[in-house]
Amino acid sequence: MTEWDAAMRRALELAVSADAPRGPNPRVGCVIIGTRGETLGEGYHRGAGTPHAEVQALERAGAEAIGATAVVTLEPCRHVGRTGPCTQALIAAGVRRVVFAQSDPTDLAGGGASELEASGIEVVAGVLAEQSTRINRAWTHVEQTGRPFVMLKMAATLDGRVADASGGPTPITGPESARFVHAIRADVDAVLVGSATAVIDDPRLTARDAAGKTLDRQP
Repeated sequence: MTEWDAAMRRALELAVSADAPRGPNPRVGCVIIGTRGETLGEGYHRGAGTPHAEVQALERAGAEAIGATAVVTLEPCRHVGRTGPCTQALIAAGVRRVVFAQSDPTDLAGGGASELEASGIEVVAGVLAEQSTRINRAWTHVEQTGRPFVMLKMAATLDGRVADASGGPTPITGPESARFVHAIRADVDAVLVGSATAVIDDPRLTARDAAGKTLDRQP
């Protein structure tokens, strides 16, 4: 446990906000902490082309960011894409310290920590790194392998059956499993089923809550 765990947990909460990105962009949250431990600004990335978490948090902190600590779930990027590099935004804002969880695995954006340190900013890496890596597991997998991140969900009886003797739709799992499955659906870009499932079960393949209400996030 470190003195930055609480702030990092808040940054992780921001990173998985309802309108946080899926697909090609990582989920990132950032909290700016003042010298007395107070929160000066928060932000999270909402998708490609939108301001990064660090930039949003710095804008909310304003001049109070000078001498403050930026706590961010992913190593700040150092490349110019649709938006500018977060490292330069942090340097220009005058922060004293940057604390991050997960190192950026990409060749293009990685290396931000070294750039910050070269500018005299203290860098603390690896705070709650496992949690950050978990919420970005699909993005990390794609970046490291170049292949889609695929999750397999299968429900079967103890003797390996997935349907009754008639072949018709047969409920196998319970409410707890259903909630888990719908949470997964709300977290992915697409849901694929076999042709037999599509014909026999005619599934909606939407993400819903326990009451059957459609969730805001859909595959």
